Amino acid sequence: MIHDSLQLIVNELNAALKGNNSEDPVFLGNIAQVESGTAEAEKQVVLSLVNVEEESSLKNGPHHRIKDGKVVYENRPVHLSLYLLFSTNHKNYATALKRLEAIITFLQGKNVFTARAAPDLQKLSRTPEELAGFRMTLELFSLSFEQINHLWGSLGGKQVPFILYRARLVSLTADEIQRSGPPITHISVDAADTLATSAHAL
Repeated sequence: MIHDSLQLIVNELNAALKGNNSEDPVFLGNIAQVESGTAEAEKQVVLSLVNVEEESSLKNGPHHRIKDGKVVYENRPVHLSLYLLFSTNHKNYATALKRLEAIITFLQGKNVFTARAAPDLQKLSRTPEELAGFRMTLELFSLSFEQINHLWGSLGGKQVPFILYRARLVSLTADEIQRSGPPITHISVDAADTLATSAHAL
């Protein structure tokens, strides 16, 4: 679902920002491997995944659900936050800033993505349950100057105009049932146990 989520963002941005241009303004790639001076680097904004973080606060959620009249027990899904780097190395600095501004403006107006509002996501080989529960929220994520220096140092290149977002929550679930059984519909108390308990209380 990680790739699907990132590609969804790219598709939405391209649909909104492409205009009359023949080329898509945004593409999914590793900015560390995009060479400076290439057509991709100069004409497009690169979306890169730079970090993945588990949402530990959601680790204690329920791990069972009702399916076909049975209680199905599964391992809890892994809820992730994805750190997304939008960067551009356009030779014209002013153009690079305008492209980042366009992305910020778009994501300010639409920062929540769901399967219902994304036709491309409906075409993926995902279960109805996965699609129904898909919801991704993007928020700006600010870095200190030290963190910025470390980020671009780890990417092995010079710093270019960029913006960083945190996408939450991307949920991953293995399609593997641990066990299943009929649901509990009522609780019965044995009469003998009830009498014994009452006598003990007296």
